[in-house]
Amino acid sequence: MIPFKQDFKLGDRCNNIVEIQYLFTLCGYNVNINGDFDSEFEKCVKDFQSKYDINASGVIDKETLNKLNQVSNKPKVSSNTLSFGDTGTEVTLLQRDLVYLNITGLYDREPSIDGVYSKDTQTVVKHFQEKYGLEVTGIYSIETYIKMRELLG
Repeated sequence: MIPFKQDFKLGDRCNNIVEIQYLFTLCGYNVNINGDFDSEFEKCVKDFQSKYDINASGVIDKETLNKLNQVSNKPKVSSNTLSFGDTGTEVTLLQRDLVYLNITGLYDREPSIDGVYSKDTQTVVKHFQEKYGLEVTGIYSIETYIKMRELLG
């Protein structure tokens, strides 16, 4: 949860925006996590605001941040596990969470954030499972999901 300190708008650049962009990914938005409040990010903000009946100004204000904190904190577990060969938004979110938690694969490489559950992603999931005392399968199971949510807060 990110506390409100100030409004953020098009053209702003700072570490707080990195955190806000990460929350947008937890809500299913495909956002570059780079700290730049560019026009593409502004479009996502406006879409989010419209979706939740907030004035679609494109500015991250207190109301928008409060709703973002609320929505991004809801568990998003599906009944399915994720494993090698899977693709899609859920895989992308998993990969971003692994990068955010600084879990690396072979040769300390971060997983690609491309929505493809590749061998690299599988290896990084195994490292996560091993690090946190879970059964090491390389499959993103409910147990792995719960531990990851616990760490992400």
